[in-house]
Amino acid sequence: MKRNLKVIKTIFALVLTIILFIGFHTYNYLKIQSLKFSNEWGKGIEIGKSFVNKEPIIGTYKDNILIVTFNEEGKLLYYLLTKTGKVLESNLSDKDININKIKNIYLFENKLFYIKDNKLNVSHYNEGIGFTKPVKLLDNIEGFTLSEMQNGLYIGTYDNKNIDIYKFENDKLKKINEYSNKWNIRNIYLKDINNKKHVFIVDKVDLNVNNILLGALDKLDNDIRKITDIRSNFNTVIRDVKVEIVDNKIFLVYPITNTKGGNRTYLQLEILNAETLESEVSRKITDSHIDGVTALGESISVYKDNGKIKLICSGINISNKYAMYPDIFELEIDKQGNISNVVFISNTASQSKRPSFIRTKFGDYLTWLDIEASGYKLFMNSKNKDFILVNNKFTKSDYITAFYRALASPFYALAFGFLKGMESLLYVLVIFLPVGFILRKYRINKENIKFIIFSSLYIILNLLLFKSTFYSGYTVFYLPNYLKFKLAPYIMPLILNLISGIITYIFYKENKRLNYTSFLVFFIAVNIYLSNLLYVPFAMTRVILK
Repeated sequence: MKRNLKVIKTIFALVLTIILFIGFHTYNYLKIQSLKFSNEWGKGIEIGKSFVNKEPIIGTYKDNILIVTFNEEGKLLYYLLTKTGKVLESNLSDKDININKIKNIYLFENKLFYIKDNKLNVSHYNEGIGFTKPVKLLDNIEGFTLSEMQNGLYIGTYDNKNIDIYKFENDKLKKINEYSNKWNIRNIYLKDINNKKHVFIVDKVDLNVNNILLGALDKLDNDIRKITDIRSNFNTVIRDVKVEIVDNKIFLVYPITNTKGGNRTYLQLEILNAETLESEVSRKITDSHIDGVTALGESISVYKDNGKIKLICSGINISNKYAMYPDIFELEIDKQGNISNVVFISNTASQSKRPSFIRTKFGDYLTWLDIEASGYKLFMNSKNKDFILVNNKFTKSDYITAFYRALASPFYALAFGFLKGMESLLYVLVIFLPVGFILRKYRINKENIKFIIFSSLYIILNLLLFKSTFYSGYTVFYLPNYLKFKLAPYIMPLILNLISGIITYIFYKENKRLNYTSFLVFFIAVNIYLSNLLYVPFAMTRVILK
């Protein structure tokens, strides 16, 4: 029993040192996780789950945010959150609203509109109750859209015979216009242009061509014009067209994904004069045109802000050396089609996609999906000042994630320490063997002198090799700046030698009867392990963050 106690202080000192190093790496991962690239937006927070690869649907309920998504079976999941992102309610709806059975779903404030069995239905959300039993509004509907124009909510519907425009008031529909459907409609959009209501029609001419048509609601039968077309081929997929009007300019933006040879997405931008309908800008926007972004995502959100268009999409943040997967970013498009102010909104270390934006009276909000093993994490961010203030802190989840990542450090250090130790052993033998022969020749037998000579030789050797060993490749790339100062490759090994020396001294105090070789081997082993414990996790950053 007494023999076992001879290493208790040594073990305690070594474990305490390892814990301190784990704490250091935990802090480093916390800093990585909390990196922000936008001054306008806050820190993205996880608020729930989703199980369907579809944009979350976002609305409002009083002064709260209402988000709708779906579970594994396609049933409706909903989340009610405060302005600061606190979840007030999270439930699975018991109503028969299933994404696999419905079409064209929209959420306006707390009203959920959708088509099921060619019927337009509406369901209302109420806190503590959830969504009400759906009420049928219309029969025989193929598709619809809704838009807020001139302080009113308008709904446009279509079937194979007619296009009908309604105003939604007091939970009822009032028909405003009816037109004969002369087209093969893929989608329609209602927009206010110069205080006049207009409809955009995406007319599917054939498999490869979609015409964009525009007409005033009061003259649709006689005054509808083709303003542009969308052309595709067998290898391309065209996503939803986004339409916005800014200062007498019509902005049309839509993603096109080329599926040949791996999915590659680009954006097509069209800017037209709202009066003459003449094209002023037509350009293809690839990730090479967007500063600091690569691997564009397939979904976008668009809104107008201070005379410009803001576009939100996903892509890999080139300026973030830790980014391996797409994050959510925002950019500006001016009236000349120029791109500027590219800012990343999220930094989650997971693949982010499907952004969905809403502007409310209490601020702009964004929600998106992050891929995980079983479905998706649901995230939210905002420009709301209270949201930014509340969420600009480390959360319990942040600490746990960072700590779990740091826990891998001792094991990586052990594995790499063995490899580095074998390499160091070769250098040590080359130096130590000749010196050993010299000491033997001159009959220098004092243990303390031998220890001082050999440990000094090791320290010098370590100083010479430290830079090439730990300040190269991925290790130095991921090192924080405070470990990359000019003299770091020379100061850091001395600090590590000092720590190793202190632990070795404790080992010596407990085991004085051992010979100098035991203490020398112990000192070298501890030094190699601690050096790897400090530096190897940086080399393994990409693996650990995955």
